[in-house]
Amino acid sequence: MYKNLYLAIVFFVFLFSGSKCELDDYLVEYNNGINYLNNNGFSIAFDNNEVYNRYSIDFYDVSSHMIYLKDGRHFDCDEWDEFSVNVGGEEIYSGYIEHAYSSFLLDGPVVRSPNLYSDNIISIELSDASVSVDQLLTMTDDQRNSKKVIDALKNDGLYREGISARITDIKKTFNNSISLEIKITNNDSEDLYYLDPDRLGNREYHYFTNGLTLTDPRLNNYGNNIQYEDPGQNPMWREEWLSLLKQGESKTITIVYPDFDELPVGSYYATFTLPGGGFPENSGDIWYNNGRIWLGDLQVAKIVQID
Repeated sequence: MYKNLYLAIVFFVFLFSGSKCELDDYLVEYNNGINYLNNNGFSIAFDNNEVYNRYSIDFYDVSSHMIYLKDGRHFDCDEWDEFSVNVGGEEIYSGYIEHAYSSFLLDGPVVRSPNLYSDNIISIELSDASVSVDQLLTMTDDQRNSKKVIDALKNDGLYREGISARITDIKKTFNNSISLEIKITNNDSEDLYYLDPDRLGNREYHYFTNGLTLTDPRLNNYGNNIQYEDPGQNPMWREEWLSLLKQGESKTITIVYPDFDELPVGSYYATFTLPGGGFPENSGDIWYNNGRIWLGDLQVAKIVQID
């Protein structure tokens, strides 16, 4: 009996040794003396057989859907086309590699190539073609927020909640000037640093975000007309741009747009993308003064009345 068990294990080692998947990704379980291999946790798999799971992932920030790999782990998707997010043996959702040179507009989750972040970060984004205002308002239909995925991340010790944000007020101040207020909260287990528009300045802040857009019921878009300014040097971050958001702390940021498009009186869908701290060149760039610099972006929306 033990000889057969040993041979079975040797067989599985041989079977998986030819692929790039690690045997550590699998747990040996026993049921009435019969052993089988089963991947029980969260994983993201690519079409070249690369698999990243709790043995290679440091943590997953669900606010920006960014996967941070452990030291010594690297990621490069230039030659790949598809990926899948799995819990155990079940595929929860799949997506595509959105190559910069491609003319196709992909629908659903994408990993963009080239990867603008350091090679120890995997960013799962939503294609611009697939994000609707209704989805932003209700947070529905985003497969990345699957309860099975969240539960698996928590069970594997990979879950980080990151930052939440919501629009609290939008109002016309004078002429075509619009004031925007956003409340941001650190829901994470560690202190986080965020790009502060008051410290960065309006024009340089909008290098990292398109800012506020208002859309009327006929889907006409009204813009903020901010002329962004390239901050120069490495557009990751500078100490003077950052503000600290401690665990559980909330702050309200105010952005004034002095030259917004002329707005007729009525209701609008307001959308805004809260930007993270640029694109790090290496993994060490995300840590600062015992806190983590929040990366990625977070899209928020609200129905507002402009009088």
